This record gives sequence, structure tokens and C-alpha cells, in this order.
Amino acid sequence: MSVTTLQGALDALNGRVVPATAELNLWNALGKTTTANTVTTKVGLFGHDLAAFLKDCTALGSACDVANYKDFSGWAIGVNWSSTAAPTNAADGVAFKESKETVQVTWGTTSAAANNVQSGVSSAVPAAGAPTTSQVTLAVADDAFGAWGAKAKVLSDNGQFAFLFLKEGAAFYPEAGAKTSIWATAGAVASPANVETADFVLVGAASLTAATSVIVASLLF
Repeated sequence: MSVTTLQGALDALNGRVVPATAELNLWNALGKTTTANTVTTKVGLFGHDLAAFLKDCTALGSACDVANYKDFSGWAIGVNWSSTAAPTNAADGVAFKESKETVQVTWGTTSAAANNVQSGVSSAVPAAGAPTTSQVTLAVADDAFGAWGAKAKVLSDNGQFAFLFLKEGAAFYPEAGAKTSIWATAGAVASPANVETADFVLVGAASLTAATSVIVASLLF
């Protein structure tokens, strides 16, 4: 089915993006925010071929400018929450000290209820007690170029994935093997009790598909 709006193209992209299971298995896990927390949070780097999205964008004409995506190769950072049973936490999140990015999933309240995936940039450097609800404005994670992207699952799926495409030349552009400080959160709350994993190693694919750069070039020029 062809898309008719930019948001439609982004939503279609959100539904396609997920690293291979073998790659997810290699990603490192964060510490848990509480002893009762059954959710495992993994963070890592991966590459996604943007060809289908750029094709959709081109077909939209003036509604989508391909040039806006020229600095994105498809290199991305992802967060994968998983559990062996339906999560019992209200929410689980991740806050990146270096970029102040925060992304979280508020779990559905019933087995068939959709999760709510949101993201934002904190006004405070993430720490044990930050960000609070007043330090970050959260919005639905539906644009992985401007913020974070995700296809919301339901509670009974026992997991959720979210991702952010990294812009070349940006201050926060980690390569595979990079180390950074990441805080596991229970979402942005009034009184956080976040847990840091310092010197967290970001594991990722060595390269993107060879076709990506060729496709981007052909659409731009």
C-alpha cells in the first residue's frame, strides 16, 4: 500500500525497522531499576537500509524533501526491552548522559492494550534523580530522524523496541565499540531512582548494506 503523507512514510518505516535477532543477542544490557523489575533493557547500534523510506519520500513530492535526509546513512541506536512474561512495571526507560536523550515505554494496562512509546531531550544531565517529569517534555516516538521511532506493541508481546537514526556530523554519533554513560529509568517520574551503567559499550554492526549510499546518491542528484 502506498503512503500519502510524510507521517505515513515514517509509520511504515517504524514497522520495518528491527535488528536481526543475532545482533540483538550481542547487545549489552543495562542494570535494572528495581529488584522486582523483570524487564531486560538492551542498547546497541545497527544499520538499516533507508531505500524504501527514501522511495516513499520521493513519491510524496513536495510533501517530503529527500534532501532533509542526506545526512542520515541509516546508522542507528536502538533500545530493546524484553521480558519472559508481561511486564508488571508501569514504565521502563533509558536516558543517555552524553546527549540527554531519553526514551521510555509505558506498558499497556491489559494484555491487548498498546504500549505508549515516548521520547524527549532532558534539560538536565541524566543522573540518579534526573530527568524528572518537569525536566523532559515527552512526545510520541514516531519520527526516528527528529526524535525516536517505534511501532507500538501490546503488553502481551512482552517487549518493545525503539530506535533513533544518527545524523552524521552531530555531536552524538557513536561508532561500534564506543563507550558512554546510560541510565536505566522507570520512566520520567517526579522522584526518579535511576541506575547508571557507566562506560557502557555500544555493540553494533560493522557496516550498512553496500547499496544504501548508492541509493541515497541517486535520489539526491
